[in-house]
Amino acid sequence: MKLLYDYAKGVGAIFFPPGKPKDGGTCFFATRKCLKWCEAGPPNPIQRAIYKHVVSSEAVDVAAQIVRELTELDANFLFWFAGGDCLPTDEPQILDIMEAVRDIDSGIIQHGFTRNRGFADSAIDLDVSMVVTMENEKKAKADKSGHVLAVPCYPQGIVKLYKRGVHMGSCGHYYMTDMKAVAMENHCSVCHEHNVGCFEEGD
Repeated sequence: MKLLYDYAKGVGAIFFPPGKPKDGGTCFFATRKCLKWCEAGPPNPIQRAIYKHVVSSEAVDVAAQIVRELTELDANFLFWFAGGDCLPTDEPQILDIMEAVRDIDSGIIQHGFTRNRGFADSAIDLDVSMVVTMENEKKAKADKSGHVLAVPCYPQGIVKLYKRGVHMGSCGHYYMTDMKAVAMENHCSVCHEHNVGCFEEGD
């Protein structure tokens, strides 16, 4: 069973089941609004099988498979939670996998989006660029934690990115604008190269 989707050129993505846990999903912190606008759709059997394998297998074995599949995809970006999220009960396992991936190949760039802020803190300690999604833009502007925060604009299909209260740009399906409103191709490698968007390094 394959664990990764060929998300974009150079990017392999892990999709967990979207939706609330009571409905078979992994989005413990989901809001009514995000569930309404969710583009990942209801959980499907493939997502459920991937999730079960990832959380129930030995972390080092999962990491080794992820690295193999990234090599097959000619990818060096691992996008966590392109669908779904990290349940609080799964944090130790996912963090172990992230660490094992890093240990196997430190050149793999791991990143993703989560609403689980505590998990994001731990992931960042492993050099994983984990963006925290929140819907309250006022709180995002007031946040001084140092997290990159994503505020969804659902109708437009974009997120506004903030860090320490500063609007760092916006990211959508087809483009990314940095804080100077310079439009760039929406691709993880472009933002990583320029240290913008999800990979913003400045304070």
